[in-house]
Amino acid sequence: MTDNIDHYLSWIDANNQIRSELLSPNEGSLVIGRSPLSDIELINSSISRKHMKISWQQEHLAVTDLNSSFGTWVENQKLAPEQTITIYNDTEIRIGNLSLWYEMRSANNANETMQTCFFPSKSTEKVELSVAIDTFRTNLEQKLQHHLGLAALPAELMQDIDKNLLSLNAEQQAVLKEQQTLHSISYMLNRSLTTEELTKTALNLVSKVLNAERGFVLLAPENAPADSAFELISSRNFSAEHTKQEQQIIQRHSNVLIANCRQQNKILMVGDATLNNARSGIGNIHNSNSRSIIVIPLQQDNQVIGVIYLDSQSQAHCFEPKQLPFLKTFASHTSIALHNAQLYKRATTDDLTKLYTRSYIDKRISLERQRAQNHQIPFTILILDLDHFKKVNDRYGHTGGDLALKAFANIIKSQIRDCDRACRYGGEEFLVVLPGVDHHSAKLCAERIRQAAEQSQIKKDGAIIKITVSIGISSYKIAHGDQVILLLEEADQALYQAKKQGRNRVIIYS
Repeated sequence: MTDNIDHYLSWIDANNQIRSELLSPNEGSLVIGRSPLSDIELINSSISRKHMKISWQQEHLAVTDLNSSFGTWVENQKLAPEQTITIYNDTEIRIGNLSLWYEMRSANNANETMQTCFFPSKSTEKVELSVAIDTFRTNLEQKLQHHLGLAALPAELMQDIDKNLLSLNAEQQAVLKEQQTLHSISYMLNRSLTTEELTKTALNLVSKVLNAERGFVLLAPENAPADSAFELISSRNFSAEHTKQEQQIIQRHSNVLIANCRQQNKILMVGDATLNNARSGIGNIHNSNSRSIIVIPLQQDNQVIGVIYLDSQSQAHCFEPKQLPFLKTFASHTSIALHNAQLYKRATTDDLTKLYTRSYIDKRISLERQRAQNHQIPFTILILDLDHFKKVNDRYGHTGGDLALKAFANIIKSQIRDCDRACRYGGEEFLVVLPGVDHHSAKLCAERIRQAAEQSQIKKDGAIIKITVSIGISSYKIAHGDQVILLLEEADQALYQAKKQGRNRVIIYS
């Protein structure tokens, strides 16, 4: 391995913080997976207990897939089970739905990572010219010698030429690094399929590049009027117990800047907030202890649909004008990725309830079945059916029925985990997939949903719509094999028993 170079594997963890793991050649090989016994443990339901291995092969690192359930990708190429592939600096690796990136950093600057496009290494090692510039230097020296009729050029002239070529070389390397960073960011953004995941990824990556300490993303609601208020989607390092409190903290010191950014549709930068008393409307920024601030607009069809806010509490002039071209391109990539995520959401989401569609959930069940077969990880499904729903439609009309369906969908979402998936399976029937859960734990979840539905009060024109739900439960068994239909039939039979026994109850298939 190269001397004075450290090797890192970086990722964004479950708390939306950027993590880096130093990789030492002395360790031989490292197993990465969800198991606590792995050398690097990553908590993510799409990652196998032993997912992949990193090892040293001569002067390079290599990645091997360890028969993982959801696969290993290196630069968008999926590895076959047990396949090994060499990786190089700035390589992105995806395991399950988590992105990691491999970086080589100067030992003198352990915090380089993606920031090298704006924060060059402080290494004192001699900088070598690129091949193209070095070739140009040699040709220039020969032509000048020939033109001037000299055997060798004066040392002072060559020093001046070298000084200018080194400056040109540094600019070339900075631009190259900036383009590589944008390429990596764009690739990671376009893999994000939900608005929440995408904005978290975008926020963490741009914070990483610019050394920002805090940040948040605001977006306008979909299909809302152009002047609709922005909503908080993602935030980073804002300490607040509840989202509403967090949003109040944000609005208290940033609303004027955000409004100006939205109106002017351009990046706004505050070098040192403590010196901006004379600028109308932003004196209350001081309450947040922010020093450097930057607000980046996101736009679609020449309309600002959201902003990314970043700040540094410890450093003035953390953000510089030289970063503006990069940030404009970053904002463009983010806006396009947001549009794609919204299109994906529309294609996989039920218009009324905003839950997933049946086609999406069928694919999800197949993936969970594969995980269960390969790694003996349990999963359970719930089939839920609103009781006497026809009476609701007959009494309150279809608008009342729609209100009931939307309210029940929100109840489901409030009682399940982020990794669970719920869909509208048809009419008043719903389905929930619970990865890693057996039927005993699934019953607790189902009971919470049942009780919340029973206690709900849905208001329509002064009237109260009451609903109850019957729920059938079935867990995947090895005997099911590849026949997912058997699992669905069992849950359906349990639902039938719940209806037969009087409705408003939970039954586990037996």
